[in-house]
Amino acid sequence: MTALYIALGVIGGILILYIAAGFIFAAFINKKAFGSRCDKNPLLKYFTAEDFSLKAEEVEIPRKGGALRGFLYSKEGVERNGRLAVFCHGMGPGHIAYTTEIAYFCGKGFDVLAVDYGGCGLSDGKSIRGLYGGTEGALEALNYAAGLQKYRDICLIGHSWGGYAALTAAEAATKKSDKNGANAEGATGATGAKLSSVVAISAPDSPADTVLNVLSSMVPKAVSAMLSPFVKIVVRGRSAAKSAEKCGVPVLLVYGGKDGDVPPENSAFTKAEGGNITKLFCEEKRHNPYNTVRAEEQLARLTGALAKLRTGETAPDFFSSFDYAAATEEDGEVMNRISAFLTAEKPE
Repeated sequence: MTALYIALGVIGGILILYIAAGFIFAAFINKKAFGSRCDKNPLLKYFTAEDFSLKAEEVEIPRKGGALRGFLYSKEGVERNGRLAVFCHGMGPGHIAYTTEIAYFCGKGFDVLAVDYGGCGLSDGKSIRGLYGGTEGALEALNYAAGLQKYRDICLIGHSWGGYAALTAAEAATKKSDKNGANAEGATGATGAKLSSVVAISAPDSPADTVLNVLSSMVPKAVSAMLSPFVKIVVRGRSAAKSAEKCGVPVLLVYGGKDGDVPPENSAFTKAEGGNITKLFCEEKRHNPYNTVRAEEQLARLTGALAKLRTGETAPDFFSSFDYAAATEEDGEVMNRISAFLTAEKPE
C-alpha cells in the first residue's frame, strides 16, 4: 500500500509540474507573440498620403492606456459617396503599410478612417497585447466615426489581424446597438450612421489557434499538441467566424488558396457560414489576395530578405533599391469586387 501511495504521489507531482509548466510556457509564448510594440522598420519604404495626393486629417482618440492615432483620408476631385470605410490594419507598423489600399478606396469615393491599434505605429502603448487589441482599436475607431455626423453609413475593411478585428468589432458594435435599442442593422451611435457591411481579408478565426500555428513551426508537433490546452486557456479572444455569422450585416470574406500565414483550418473564410456571408476565393493568391500574383512574389522576396538580414545573407542596400511599387501592385479585379460589395444597396 505504501508503494501505491508513493506511486500516486509521484504521478500527482508530475501532473502538477506538467500543468504548471504548461501554463508558464503558454504565458511566455503569448508574451513573446504579443508583448512588444509593432513599429516601422527603418530599412523599408512606406508610402504616404503625399504619394497618392490624398488629404489626411490627423485623428487622435484619447483612451485609458494611451491615445490611438491615425488619419481621416479623402481624395479631392473625386465625387464622394457619403460612405466612410474604417480600415483595420494587419500585424506590423500600423495602417502605413496599407496606404495603397487606402488610396484605392478614396479613389472610389470613400472617406477612409485608419487608426493604429494600441502598441502600433502612431499610437501609444507598450505592446499590442493580443489579437483582441485590434478589436478594441476597431471599436474605438467605430465610436469615433459615429460621432462625425456626416456619413450615411460606415463599413469595416480589414486584412489579416485587421480582418479578425473587423469581424469581432462588428459583432460587438451590433450587440451594443441592440442593447441600446438602436437600429438592428448595426447603428454605431446616436448620429444615425450605421454599420452597413464588413470585408475581412485573410482573417484568422481563433487567436489561440493563431499562436499554436506559429508554435507548431518552432517546436515538434507532439510538444505543440501537449501545450495546446494551455494556450487555448491563456490566449483570449472569440471566434471571428462566429462573429461574422452573428454580426447581422453583410460580410465579404476574401482568402487566398496559397495562404501560408493563415492555414485553412484556422481561417474565418473556411469556418464561417450564413446567409449574410459572401466568399471570394483567390486560388493562386497568398496572404495578400488583393495584390497581383507578381506583387505577392515580390513581397515574399522582401520578407525573405528581412529574415536573412540577421545572418548577413542580405546586404542592407537591397532594401533601398527594392521596387516597393511592384510589391504593392493591386489586383484590379479583386479590389473592384470588394468595392462593388461595399457600395451595393443593402436591405433595410
